[in-house]
Amino acid sequence: MQIHSIFRVIRKNLPRELQSANEEVISSNEELQTLNEELETSKEEIESANEELITTNQELQTRNDLLDESYKFLEALTDTIHEPMMVLDKNLCIKSANRSFYKAFKVNEEETKGMLLYNLSQNQWNIPRLRKLLENIIPKNAHFHDYEVTYNVPGMGKKILLLNASRIIQNTNREQLILLAIHDVTELRLKTMQLLLKEKHAFQKQPTDRKAEQERLKNAVAASTNEIKIANATLVEKKMLNCKNE
Repeated sequence: MQIHSIFRVIRKNLPRELQSANEEVISSNEELQTLNEELETSKEEIESANEELITTNQELQTRNDLLDESYKFLEALTDTIHEPMMVLDKNLCIKSANRSFYKAFKVNEEETKGMLLYNLSQNQWNIPRLRKLLENIIPKNAHFHDYEVTYNVPGMGKKILLLNASRIIQNTNREQLILLAIHDVTELRLKTMQLLLKEKHAFQKQPTDRKAEQERLKNAVAASTNEIKIANATLVEKKMLNCKNE
């Protein structure tokens, strides 16, 4: 009798437990569905972000290629420029120089790159006024033009140089650099001095030339006057002779 009672209780309570379990399953399914939807949304967002990253990487690579191409073009252009040029870093060490610089100052690339400018060529660049000008360029974004220095080139003697410098910024790593261009005016100055000396000599010679010309003209006038006198005398004599004959 007790067993039958137990089964009746079980049968009575079983639908409720099944219903509760079913509700839990439905709730879990809904949660899983929501989670799947969130995962799908996250997946789409990740895919979109990946596409943006790929596009950004492609743009960065294109920019890097353009910068690399521009840098190589600038190097090639600098090498073809007749005037010597140097690029200095913020510590005024030589980062690079063109072929004209190495040729003009009788130095090679190995002993030049990375060296402090002031130590180059037996400290010839260690000029107090030049140091002050160069050390103001990066902090103050300053520049200078046609600053004149003399430089003793081995085997070639003293050279008169005009220096021009300004700040440049390397876009790849935002490094601040100094571009230093050098113009050799030794030959031009020599020709100018020769021309000035020639003009001075010509000016000093002018009074002597004028005096000689005046003397020549005076002698020419005297000779012409004498010739006229002789001609007049001859004419008078002829007239007198004709009168006698008549």
